[in-house]
Amino acid sequence: MLIFKSILFGLILPAVFCGGIVAAVALLKLHDKRGWLSTLAVVSGYIVGYLGLEGQFSLPPKEGIHWLFYLALISFIGATIRFFPNPVRWSIAAFVSILIPRFLLNAMFKYTWGTVEEIIWWGCLALAIFGFWLLVEWSTTVLPTGASIPFVFFGIAGGSTLILALSGSFRLAQHNGILVATFGTIWLICLILPRLTASGNAHYSFLPGASAAVVLLLTGLWLNGYFYAEVPAGSAILLAISPIFAWIGGTRKSAVAQIALIALPVLLAIGIAIIRSGFF
Repeated sequence: MLIFKSILFGLILPAVFCGGIVAAVALLKLHDKRGWLSTLAVVSGYIVGYLGLEGQFSLPPKEGIHWLFYLALISFIGATIRFFPNPVRWSIAAFVSILIPRFLLNAMFKYTWGTVEEIIWWGCLALAIFGFWLLVEWSTTVLPTGASIPFVFFGIAGGSTLILALSGSFRLAQHNGILVATFGTIWLICLILPRLTASGNAHYSFLPGASAAVVLLLTGLWLNGYFYAEVPAGSAILLAISPIFAWIGGTRKSAVAQIALIALPVLLAIGIAIIRSGFF
């Protein structure tokens, strides 16, 4: 019964909701709204999966994982501020990056860290989240448009799911699996619809408007995995820096090279998690 629930609520329903929105955007060619609707596709898929797995949202949140529901909602800010001047846009992104560790890791701030330790952790994590945000936005401009962008994040989310499962948190792995279903659906639609309509793939790109949803949900899961499960620090770091390898592959002007190079740190992160788990 648990496996059926995980498949239905964690994979099938998120894929249906997300896929319906992405297909509508592509077929109706809603060019000027794609950024906001891309965010809606990712967020709606995740929220459907979250409510299916958890049964309800918690107000106020009692655990770090409960904050993921609210991070999904907050990610609409990213689509809203996308056309703001860069100083304003990145100031808001920095402010959100500072808030996330304090909300998700409330137990660590209250019961584990001393004053100096919490300042160091808070500052380093805020910088790491903001840096990952920059990497994600930048990678969506370096990678070719069309199916390659959602495929990259499908791979990163897939690696994250396996690492979370190996690190002793099936619950977090289920939540990350929602993102795998969401990004996988977007990728398939980006592949299929251009061929069905024979109109090229320019209208089916996964735009940077969805970057905030990608960043907030992935980092939320990684922070929960590292501090409340047993995700190795090396695995989390490799996952976070993997988009930077798009630039190395980009010098060769090859989407295959870019994706292959991004896959290397993800595979290495999985290897570290396997070794740490005692799987062998």
